[in-house]
Amino acid sequence: AAQNHSTDAQGRFWLRLDPAAPANVQVNVLAGNAQGDFRLGNAAPVTGLSITAVLDRPDLFSATATATLTATAMLNGAPVSINPGDVTWTVLSSSITVPAWEHSPGAMNGLNWGASYIQIFANEAERMGMTGPGSGTTPTGAIAYLTDIVGSRAVLVQAEMNIGGTIYNAQSAVNFGPGVLSTLGAYRTGATWSEAVAFCGGTGDPSVYGSQPATRLPNGTEFSFLLFPGALYAVGWNLVDNYWLDYIYSPNTTGITMNLPNGTNGVAPLTQTHVVRCLR
Repeated sequence: AAQNHSTDAQGRFWLRLDPAAPANVQVNVLAGNAQGDFRLGNAAPVTGLSITAVLDRPDLFSATATATLTATAMLNGAPVSINPGDVTWTVLSSSITVPAWEHSPGAMNGLNWGASYIQIFANEAERMGMTGPGSGTTPTGAIAYLTDIVGSRAVLVQAEMNIGGTIYNAQSAVNFGPGVLSTLGAYRTGATWSEAVAFCGGTGDPSVYGSQPATRLPNGTEFSFLLFPGALYAVGWNLVDNYWLDYIYSPNTTGITMNLPNGTNGVAPLTQTHVVRCLR
């Protein structure tokens, strides 16, 4: 049957099909001397799997961040209950590209299944999968938790499930956002205190007591964020030496270093050589 429709200011009008209408309806449109034909149909009921990801990272210097991943299954437009054992969760890839990351960009160190963070107490060998000490038990239900202690990490997660006899999968990107690691940049070894301060853009003047002008050499507080819950063991650094901090303890004589594994500060002659890691 013919119907009249008025267009809006952009020349558009809308047609709504009754749910009982055939799946393929031919429509003829006549506007002035122009006409056109098209077919319109109700969408087929949805069957498939989807993922919703929600990230919790309170702030830049939070030691950990957790993503809550929720899988939803549909069969012919109706929700399907998901029980433990129904879903296969997989981390397909991980990527970290900040300068302070010393492993391969795709290494998964510092990433684990579960809402609780992994604690690392010694340098961990590079790993490219979700196995290893503290990596957590792979979830199998509708909700999965993925926790990161490094930051600046982008992850691709996949869920797979048998729905009505057919295997469906869905993927979701999770960006854990910038963490403490993103604040650190260039580094060098074998630097005296003045070389370290200058390397990070400061004056390195040993006559200045305390913090040095214009330097991006980190202080103890900025470095200490790496200590808990063990991010420094996940990033692949060589931790055999101390790291220079932005502070002269005694003018012309001694500066402050930090031993990262135990977080203790020490007093070292300015002529000694240690590692320097600049703030970005």
